[in-house]
Amino acid sequence: ANEKETREAAEPEVLRAKLAAGVGWVCPVTFQRQEAGLLREAMKELEKQKVTQIILDLRSPCQDADFDVAADILDLFAPPAEVLFKLQQVGRKDSELFLSREPVVWEGKVIVLIDRDSCNAAEAIAAVLAERDAALLVGSGTRGATVRFEIQPIDSEFSLRFARAEMLLPDGTSLFKKGLKPDFEIAMDAETKAEVVKLQRAGKVAGTVFDRAPVRYNEAALVARKHPELDAYIRRSAGEETEGDRAPVRDTVLQRAVDMLTASAFVGGSKIQWRARTAAPEAPEPEIPKALPATAP
Repeated sequence: ANEKETREAAEPEVLRAKLAAGVGWVCPVTFQRQEAGLLREAMKELEKQKVTQIILDLRSPCQDADFDVAADILDLFAPPAEVLFKLQQVGRKDSELFLSREPVVWEGKVIVLIDRDSCNAAEAIAAVLAERDAALLVGSGTRGATVRFEIQPIDSEFSLRFARAEMLLPDGTSLFKKGLKPDFEIAMDAETKAEVVKLQRAGKVAGTVFDRAPVRYNEAALVARKHPELDAYIRRSAGEETEGDRAPVRDTVLQRAVDMLTASAFVGGSKIQWRARTAAPEAPEPEIPKALPATAP
């Protein structure tokens, strides 16, 4: 099966969650054409939950996608009739322009998460939002795979895959083989990333961001005739592993993005008057009387 068939074998999906007061998270999974509509629904749904700041997670490991998907997703953030980006075929000077068509869906703050797993369409989305000063980029550098690939069958067993056209920003800037550098660089190793993706796709995104307090002996435990702390002690004494002994899997990139938005909202909503301290006025120098010449008696 070729890449397009492999991608389309997976169901289109956009993960979403409200992670903090006013902060939402959305993540396209396969970058199929239907996911632009699903993303629109997800943002509308979060808006009803009083979310005013969004984290757009473009780190989903997937095959390269069509740039039409990138244009459809960017359409949610840009006013109509504006050039989003262009595709220039190899060996030609004319370009295919991609324009925004629909009214803006999201006008709130946006943080975009990127890394080396971001596919070509994801890189295009992040690059355009950053170029328009519409989002901050957080994570690690991307591959610079902003090209449209074409597959030409050679025989029944082999095919030739080659770059047919390159995505360029409206001013002609190329990202091919350069990639994007985040505004705030936060690295995460591949093993942890794989565990994080597995948990998030199982609907446990909050568990990868926030710490959970250990279960204590309290009134509820007393009513249930349980003693979680004693049970954990007995299991440890028997050499068994308890839940508190395992280090939790943490999405440090998403954690920092949530921290940034919650801190921004807190500072912006505070009533503190941020004024520069003015120096006290200097006291005037005392006048020193001039010496008078002595006169004869």
